[in-house]
Amino acid sequence: MKKILIDKKELDLALSSSEPDAHFYLDLNAGTIRKTAARSIAGQEDYDFVSHDLARRSNFIPLPKHTEAAIKDLVRQFSQKTESGELKNQLEGLIKEKFVRFRLNEVFFEHPNELKRWKDFLREKYLEELAGKLKSEGLTLQLV
Repeated sequence: MKKILIDKKELDLALSSSEPDAHFYLDLNAGTIRKTAARSIAGQEDYDFVSHDLARRSNFIPLPKHTEAAIKDLVRQFSQKTESGELKNQLEGLIKEKFVRFRLNEVFFEHPNELKRWKDFLREKYLEELAGKLKSEGLTLQLV
């Protein structure tokens, strides 16, 4: 199996993105993550390509994009692991609302010590999903 080295910082940036038009692709040759837009957006130089440009290339695969329901499920799982009763209550309340992804920063602003644990948890779950996808392509991954 071919091993893909993925930059941990790039992966964390992709995971923390809340831009609705942004999509992320993994370059299977370089292990880099490319930020793309679903369509051309005038004046948006921070995007590398339009998504369909990379989708046609064999050395790029789209990174999974979590839906609102998937984010709520991850928040639910994390809330069950936290030892802070206050944070657990806030997260359980947040799950009942809309736009959870955007409101998480507000919650973790009050609990900065738990923010690192949340990011580690999110990365772990994401890597499990990504590893399954890469395995079907005959690839494994390693963070650097």
